[in-house]
Amino acid sequence: MMAHTLSAILHQTSAVLAGEGVARIDGFDVHDLGIDTVRLHDITAVAGFGLPVGLLIAFSFDQSLLGDILDKATAALPVPEEERELYLRETAAEVVNTVLGLCTADFQLKEATVSLSPPVVMEGVRSIQRRGDAVFASMDIHTDKGAVSVNLFGPRHLFDDRLNYRH
Repeated sequence: MMAHTLSAILHQTSAVLAGEGVARIDGFDVHDLGIDTVRLHDITAVAGFGLPVGLLIAFSFDQSLLGDILDKATAALPVPEEERELYLRETAAEVVNTVLGLCTADFQLKEATVSLSPPVVMEGVRSIQRRGDAVFASMDIHTDKGAVSVNLFGPRHLFDDRLNYRH
């Protein structure tokens, strides 16, 4: 399910960024399923799919890409500089919500509806080590405006919405 989810996310991220005229996808790198450490960047938005998918997905954005998305979205209404950080966080959440919402159709599950939790935005660089039965997968999507790292964490019940292990 992780490989299929990564493929759906790549497809929908490309469609959203290109469709909005924000960025062109220049390439991507899929890291091995089962990696042991995930590194999150400055601004990360996390949302989760319910069962039967049962994964948390974290999008970590390069500041340059997130800034360009914000500037494109707010071209008609300039953002006051003192509120830019708030708008950057909200932009990250909106992109993740849009991409993952579109991905639910890609799962083609006839017998089930896949729920999507609201995005939680975290700030600050951090690393997460794989423990126990956890499984990680990672992909970097490179655009002409910067990169976004997409990280999958499963099974979902092992983590809270901020990617901390549950006890």
